[in-house]
Amino acid sequence: MTMCDEQAQAQAQAQAQAQALVRHLIAESTEGRVDGATIEDAQGLHEFGIDSLATVSLLVSLAEKTHVDLEDFLDDLETPRSVGELVSLAKTFMLSKPIDA
Repeated sequence: MTMCDEQAQAQAQAQAQAQALVRHLIAESTEGRVDGATIEDAQGLHEFGIDSLATVSLLVSLAEKTHVDLEDFLDDLETPRSVGELVSLAKTFMLSKPIDA
């Protein structure tokens, strides 16, 4: 396997893990009102009743789950508005440090 193949595989794995984690966190934050399996990347967080305060809580949970210091990302961080944006951020966190299985 070439280095390029390994990087592509790591990217794909991080994407899948990020999607699963974000779906879980959204389902958890909505206290089970939303089934994680039905969440699509194109959906806005507001569709689940997630306001700006709940988004901050999701970001903190995401940082904790991926073992990153949120402060390391504050300069470049834009508040995610969609599931896809949150997944992208989760993937960035995951690729910045190894995540526990």
